[in-house]
Amino acid sequence: MLRVSLSVLTAAVSIAASAAHADLVPIQGLFNTGATAAMGAQDPNWMVFETGAAAVVRSNIPNTYLPNTADSKWIWESANGQPGNNTRTFRLTFDLTGLVAGTAQISGRWSTDNVGQAILINGVSTGQSANGFTAWTNFSVNSGFVAGVNTIDFVVRDLGFPGGFRAELSGTAQAVPAPGAMALLGAVGLASRRRRR
Repeated sequence: MLRVSLSVLTAAVSIAASAAHADLVPIQGLFNTGATAAMGAQDPNWMVFETGAAAVVRSNIPNTYLPNTADSKWIWESANGQPGNNTRTFRLTFDLTGLVAGTAQISGRWSTDNVGQAILINGVSTGQSANGFTAWTNFSVNSGFVAGVNTIDFVVRDLGFPGGFRAELSGTAQAVPAPGAMALLGAVGLASRRRRR
């Protein structure tokens, strides 16, 4: 009788533990700049925080910039990179509903004309910067996330004309365990405590 109880208990612990430590899944809503828009068109995923309007895919870029690819393109407040000599914050909003916020992590790379001053998660700086439009700067964020809707902001300072910003990013997080798995884990713990008594 004891052997059967231990076997059931071991199986239950294994099932519950597996559910509680689910594999990482992709975070939805993380779009590279310009990935879903044509040259000169608004990027529906990225907003210019200072204006509240959608960012625009640059219609032409200097040959000193990293070239556009199918994965990402340069964006700014307007297609021609105007206005220059200012600071713009480019915001992407994504939702962690159904995911464990504390396990979220986002990584990628960004390039800026001219200075990438900060990356913020939900308004809090992550202490990262970038400098220049001829190369990528890698970044990684693994804290500051909250359940539900989140924002990631890239603050870019242009020192002349034109301005430009480009980013490629992706992320993962654990899925929230099914309620049944958590209930089973609690029941197993309770049964274990009773046995020890």
